[in-house]
Amino acid sequence: MNKKLEPKSFDLTVRKPKVLLLGNGLSRAYNAASWDHFLDSINRKKEEYPSPKDIDVPMPLKIILLTDNHVGSAMKENKEYFLKGFYNELDKDICVQIRKLFDCGFDYILTTNYSYELEYTVYGDKITENKLQGIQRYIDVNRAENKYMLHTFNQVNYDGKHVDIWHIHGEARKPDSMIIGSDYYSRLTSRVIAEATDNDHYDLKEGKNINRIIIKSWVDALIFGDVYVLGFGYDYSEQDLWWLLNRKANENKIEKGKTYYYEPGNDNRVRIKKSLLQVFGVITENLDMGYTEEINYRDFYSDAINDIIARINEE
Repeated sequence: MNKKLEPKSFDLTVRKPKVLLLGNGLSRAYNAASWDHFLDSINRKKEEYPSPKDIDVPMPLKIILLTDNHVGSAMKENKEYFLKGFYNELDKDICVQIRKLFDCGFDYILTTNYSYELEYTVYGDKITENKLQGIQRYIDVNRAENKYMLHTFNQVNYDGKHVDIWHIHGEARKPDSMIIGSDYYSRLTSRVIAEATDNDHYDLKEGKNINRIIIKSWVDALIFGDVYVLGFGYDYSEQDLWWLLNRKANENKIEKGKTYYYEPGNDNRVRIKKSLLQVFGVITENLDMGYTEEINYRDFYSDAINDIIARINEE
């Protein structure tokens, strides 16, 4: 198959693109190593900073500190962990939940994870660098991107259907694509802004219907689609995605989708974040589960996925 594909178009007055934005929360609920564990593995300054979780600076700057400003080489050294070692720790029951998400029929599945839980659900231990390269696809560019993968994604064949998986902050087999340090986030954000202000995603050929849009990148999908955010905490350092929320909130020219955000808990940190998200028009959910005691994240994600299924079926 030609690895370059044509972009999809949607008449937003008829149907919005269905988009899933998946973070690492679901994987952590199924025993994936914590982010602190990963930070410890790349820590080149253990004598000075033995516990990364005690360093109170934003994550992109923490990475720079721990790697002594050698972020790129640190990611390359840990590439094999995300390709192989990660799945030895992961409870394979996660595949049951991921299949439920696949069955929702999302037009686009976006993930901030460098790892391949989604692809693993389809191909299992057959996931190799060669396999991943074979399922790589791209649109609107001349070749697959090795950095800032706005138009490049993996396309898996699940139950006879194509599922498009976009690693929006990079993927393990391409260490140069992995967005992690402050410089990486800043450069990606500048490209996101350029993409979001390019009016070429409007399809004006059919009667100048400005509500017919062309999805050329994951940026377009987040702006115009009905987006379901699961297992992604919207850390304040994720400047590219916060900028996009603001951009979507200010889109008054044409139709646009809604954004649904799922996070359990009612502590002050969560309340403040949800209040900020609501300013940008995001619909926030904790599923009224209370959580006065320790949160059972597997139960929460199971309920959240059922809620997503119900919402999509109502459309």
